[in-house]
Amino acid sequence: MACLCAAEAAPGQDIAWLIPEEAPLEELTRKGADARLITRSADDPEALAEGFPRGDQFVLPECYDFGPAQLLEWLQAREISTVATGGQLRLPESSPAMHEILLPLIESCGVKMRTDHALIEVSAKPEGGFWVTVTGEKTLRCEKLILAGDTQNIGRLCHICEDLDHSVERPQPSLSTFVVQHPALQAIQHEILPEATLSLPHLDLKATGTLEILPWGLAGAAVLDLSCLGARALNTVKDMPIRVAW
Repeated sequence: MACLCAAEAAPGQDIAWLIPEEAPLEELTRKGADARLITRSADDPEALAEGFPRGDQFVLPECYDFGPAQLLEWLQAREISTVATGGQLRLPESSPAMHEILLPLIESCGVKMRTDHALIEVSAKPEGGFWVTVTGEKTLRCEKLILAGDTQNIGRLCHICEDLDHSVERPQPSLSTFVVQHPALQAIQHEILPEATLSLPHLDLKATGTLEILPWGLAGAAVLDLSCLGARALNTVKDMPIRVAW
């Protein structure tokens, strides 16, 4: 998306996409990947920002700049059809997968896709612009730089941003399941409550949403939201009491 928007906003400029993998958007072709998921289904920016319980106030301005309405306009302008189902905005099953749609668009904009170019180091030039070192000790020069992080390279990007004198609040992973060792749960195979409230009294945090009850613990939207809110504290302790309002 960054390459597409940059290329469309500045036609004729030399734009390169540096890709650490052997193929662009390789992660969408891996087993288990959901290559038709676009985003959460939402009608307004505030509803979309609710999907980020730990950082909703930070992403909300960006959601107003390019939120649900702008995304739908962007997709419709490129004749990309969508369906809203299960709280998600998706590509229909009859359409090509996401990478099969995006890659031709990127190629048509003239973006140079350079695979096997993992980012190693970035240094700012005194006169402006950057030197970018990638795999194989190759050094590239650019005037403007967009850093796009994922779970594979976020640690490296944090170091690079700090080397460029930015302050970085390092991300902390949240938990998708709370392991609860309790005899009452062991006989339950899989039950879903449409709404329950979970709280962590020691952290003064609570969240309400769908709750899945499993033999080994709790999952669902309520767990995800609560885990996001308390991620930093939860990663520093082994055990913590949890309260459930059924």
